[in-house]
Amino acid sequence: MGDDTGAYGTDIGTNLTELIHKMMKKNDNHKFHIIELNINWYIKMKDEFNKLIDSGKIKGIHFCVQSGNQKILKLMNRYSDIEKIRESLISLNKKHPGLRKSIDLIAGFPGETYDDFQDSVNLAKDAGFNDVWLFPYSERKGTPATMLKGKIEKEVIQERVKFFYQKVKCSNSYFPFFR
Repeated sequence: MGDDTGAYGTDIGTNLTELIHKMMKKNDNHKFHIIELNINWYIKMKDEFNKLIDSGKIKGIHFCVQSGNQKILKLMNRYSDIEKIRESLISLNKKHPGLRKSIDLIAGFPGETYDDFQDSVNLAKDAGFNDVWLFPYSERKGTPATMLKGKIEKEVIQERVKFFYQKVKCSNSYFPFFR
């Protein structure tokens, strides 16, 4: 678990999948749940992650995607190839239906239209997540987002969150990893 687990090892010439392989050799009985994996790392190392999942040692992955809309992802300075994101997540669900999959999304980022928000709803529904966390956007002093135009009213954000959970059905809605 970390803020961006997929970045592990980029400073020392290795990566997260290599670390997990080494950990699996040390403890063959252990199963892993990868938390806070930014989607760009899964896309970059998809073959290696799929081998780990095929081994039966990965019981779940929690992805940080934040939006289902390319424009909003760019405004967030996130990986924004939405077609690769959608294809990768839908393919993962088809290939590994028993893998526990979860995602973080944000509603109400500055500039987000209703249609942009609907893209997040559709991504969450189409990708077959077990757990989905939709966080209402809240401003953090000193971040680049505070300078963006198109702030969304809190009431609208709350309406979007409520709508989202009515439309997106998932098996858990509160921290299933720590049970």
